[in-house]
Amino acid sequence: MIYSIKLTCIRSHGTSCVTVFQSVRQMASKKEKAKKPRPEELAFLLNFARGRLRLGELHLREAELLIKRNDTPNACAHAAYYAMHHCAAAALYLEGKTGKSGMVVESHEHVLQHYAKLVEGEIAPLSETAEWLNQARALRVKADYGMVNGGATREDAHESWVNAVTFFKLFHERWTLDMPADEMENLSLTHKLKKQTKE
Repeated sequence: MIYSIKLTCIRSHGTSCVTVFQSVRQMASKKEKAKKPRPEELAFLLNFARGRLRLGELHLREAELLIKRNDTPNACAHAAYYAMHHCAAAALYLEGKTGKSGMVVESHEHVLQHYAKLVEGEIAPLSETAEWLNQARALRVKADYGMVNGGATREDAHESWVNAVTFFKLFHERWTLDMPADEMENLSLTHKLKKQTKE
């Protein structure tokens, strides 16, 4: 949502444009937070969350296969990170944390930042998963771009894989991919009304 505001700065009154603009944005932010997603929006977010989680599960299985080998720590570190990255993105979708376009930010940095804010108030070990994601990301960069200088060790890769497995376990304990019964009923009603309108 874009807010266009014409402001007049009268510094002698001690009020600046920045202060007024921030106040307006804060008010708008509170209104947006209070707004409950419509059933069709909730279904959209759930579908994308499921998709991201499936991608994460594929990477998690790859990491599990790779950790059993003694010669692929870099590939394992890569897969373990992407497993957690997609899982974190799924959590953001389920919480309705979307960007201006209605999509969760795809930037690795932004997913990490938003996810860290999401779990900072949670009880450990869920509150620690953002740090695991951050560590896995650093190891993935080392594995992908620092192979000439040694890359990831087997011990590092194993720790990242263990964290990824726990990451998914905690995700399923905290979030559900099923739409609430009342929202499902509302969604069905919305579809019926749209169909009747078209007819």
